[in-house]
Amino acid sequence: YGKDWAFASRARCADLLPTQPQAILFVGTYKQLAAAIREARALGMQARFFSVSFVGTDSFIAEAGADAEGVYISQVVPSPDDTRLPLVRDYRADMHGPLGYASLEGYIGAAVLVEALRRTGPQPTRAQLVEALESMDLDLGGFHVRFGPKDHQGSDAVYLTRIEQGRAVSVHRQP
Repeated sequence: YGKDWAFASRARCADLLPTQPQAILFVGTYKQLAAAIREARALGMQARFFSVSFVGTDSFIAEAGADAEGVYISQVVPSPDDTRLPLVRDYRADMHGPLGYASLEGYIGAAVLVEALRRTGPQPTRAQLVEALESMDLDLGGFHVRFGPKDHQGSDAVYLTRIEQGRAVSVHRQP
């Protein structure tokens, strides 16, 4: 993407500039989001940027630096810093290395798979694994996971964060 994205980003931001949008929803990778925000700010746009967890929160913050400030990112797992949750306390105790939203999501995925395999017994088959997953209703310590034959999502939870001083901070509902 590199140079091509930077050119396309300038063109897209320039196209949006006359409308002065209040918000821009961006779904893509962290490098492209950082480039788009830099271009928008260079053009004087004051729009709020919103993205989804796919962007890679920690990588985005590292890439964008100060330009990440104020960007909203929806997350599909709770904050890896929310030690009120037993899940997060277990995650923090078990993990070695950088902690973050992506690794917590992987940790949850691994816990779900291990539990499904435990339920299948010592000689699991594909059919047994599918059955175990599709009947799963599990509290992982403050984070609920449930699947069904027609529901493979696992969780519908969404946590909104805002980048403040180089960190993703949970945005709480206003009264």
